[in-house]
Amino acid sequence: MASNILITGRPGIGKTRLVKRLIHDLPMLIIRGFFTEAIIENNVHRGFIIHTPDFQEQIMAHVFIEGPHRVGEFGVNLEGFESLILPQLSARPAADLYIIDEISHMNCLSLKFCRRIYELFDGPEPVIATMSALSSPAMQDLKKRSDVKVLQITEANRDSIWKNVLLNLS
Repeated sequence: MASNILITGRPGIGKTRLVKRLIHDLPMLIIRGFFTEAIIENNVHRGFIIHTPDFQEQIMAHVFIEGPHRVGEFGVNLEGFESLILPQLSARPAADLYIIDEISHMNCLSLKFCRRIYELFDGPEPVIATMSALSSPAMQDLKKRSDVKVLQITEANRDSIWKNVLLNLS
């Protein structure tokens, strides 16, 4: 079974920056997955956009999105999220590594996404994922798996933790 890594840390500590660095520093690998960035408009947090390593993007959530799927003030574009991310996390084409930023309550509004996360963690390819403290309780079980190494990102280690992540990949 693959060695999987879960990176935890408080919001704004640098989890996404770490994921982006790993994607940049591992060009020899076929990486599939996504990273999430805040949408800031006029210095106000308005939503989230997801980006894939192959340069696709989709608005995940925004204050102006209406509909039944909401997390706090944000309407969630669940259909857009699933249409972009589920193929990214599919078994075909194969990947050398999956990088997921992040496993959160918002992403877990998609039950298909949550099921696929468990399938990836059970699969042969390694997974590096970030996890919000606010993630779904079902996803918190990932931290207890014997094939998962949990790394905490802090202010003290955020500039050097990427080395620890790479050392823990097998």
